[in-house]
Amino acid sequence: MTQQIDTANHAEHAEHAAEERDDDAEIVVSASDLSLAYPSSDEVVVSCETLRIPNGEVTALIGPNGSGKSTLLKALSDHLHPREGTVRVDGRTVREYDQKEFARTLGRLSQENESPGDLSVEDLVYHGRYPYRGFFDGVSDEDEAAVERAIDLAGVEHLRESSVGDLSGGQKQLAWMAMVLAQDTDVLLLDEPTTFLDLNHQLQVMETVRRLNRERDITVIVVLHDIAQAARHADHLMALQDGEIFARGSPGEVVTESLLAEVFEVRAEVQYEPELRIHPQQSLTRPE
Repeated sequence: MTQQIDTANHAEHAEHAAEERDDDAEIVVSASDLSLAYPSSDEVVVSCETLRIPNGEVTALIGPNGSGKSTLLKALSDHLHPREGTVRVDGRTVREYDQKEFARTLGRLSQENESPGDLSVEDLVYHGRYPYRGFFDGVSDEDEAAVERAIDLAGVEHLRESSVGDLSGGQKQLAWMAMVLAQDTDVLLLDEPTTFLDLNHQLQVMETVRRLNRERDITVIVVLHDIAQAARHADHLMALQDGEIFARGSPGEVVTESLLAEVFEVRAEVQYEPELRIHPQQSLTRPE
């Protein structure tokens, strides 16, 4: 039996952005001749000749497990030094930034967040303001405003006084999301931000991402496993396979039946309709 995936051609903003994008569009994050490997291994995990992330758009990285999505995100956020190649943010190599300046430019929510124990959610969110404060500086009115805005956007007001260590997995994810939002950056990298979240909170996170993008023109790069979710909320998709970019473009250009068969090894019927509909009762099957 085949899986039917119905994806909305998402927001008018996304359609307009796709129409307006051209070869001369401003690129905020880029990489060239990139070769990524972990220090403990000689195996190259990601090999990318050219990477261009459009400014002011939501770009989703999709692909099967082990395709290199999270590794690529680590390199873009300067958490993994390339074996070869160069990563640039806003026209400068990441090595040209000092730590705080880079943290004011680019924020990243990873999958690997260690619980800070007895720290309250509000205190955790205030940690997102460290790029703007000196060692002896107190909390400014700007810091307070940014923290309140982040708590509201992430929907964790009711958890403000709770200990992060006592939260469920989904609640912790939202608390960490609020901390990253408090950094108030122009570029936001999110590594599977909907992991551990129920459907309601998944939608909340992705709507928050789109609202940030629309209202504040934040460039977002997000790793997502849910292809329909990526197609609905992103302007631009990159599909990775075996550490290389297999396809890139608008959701309609990338999410095709042939790509799902070749990259994800599933037969699927893809339909674009005004509303998103998913039929989970149908099982996926590998192509013969």
